Amino acid sequence: MIVLAMLLQAAAPAPAPAQRPAPTAEMARLGTEVARSGTFAKLAPLMVEQQTGELLRDTPGLTPADQAELRAIAKTTGAAGIERITGMMGVSYAGALSADDMRAIIAFNATDAARRYRAAEPNAMAIAVQSMGKLDFKGDVRRALCTKTGKGCAAGGK
Repeated sequence: MIVLAMLLQAAAPAPAPAQRPAPTAEMARLGTEVARSGTFAKLAPLMVEQQTGELLRDTPGLTPADQAELRAIAKTTGAAGIERITGMMGVSYAGALSADDMRAIIAFNATDAARRYRAAEPNAMAIAVQSMGKLDFKGDVRRALCTKTGKGCAAGGK
């Protein structure tokens, strides 16, 4: 879901850049390398594939040639969105991390432990997203406040 939101954001016009100096070419390169070696780069293609399958399923009447065209368009569109987001993430990383930090992250992301971690992440994220659907943070806080203070209660009291 988060990745899908990021892809949708990438399709929208970019907001005006913040008043932060542009990173040097080396810092931007390192930041982009961090982004390309991380979780987003691994999950985004899976989301593109999932969304493409849903488009195929939800678009009746496509001939095999139409389906191939849809897949080609989705592949190009997805790759462009992923590349744009990766570049934006790279600039963000370059502004927030030192070159040494980014080199350390890149080195870690190349390890077997990092690869296993990224392989485990999609399932962990799916569980988190499913659990978030059951959360009612504001409702829980309001009920607790109502119970403790008698204030903020919904109509009808506690």
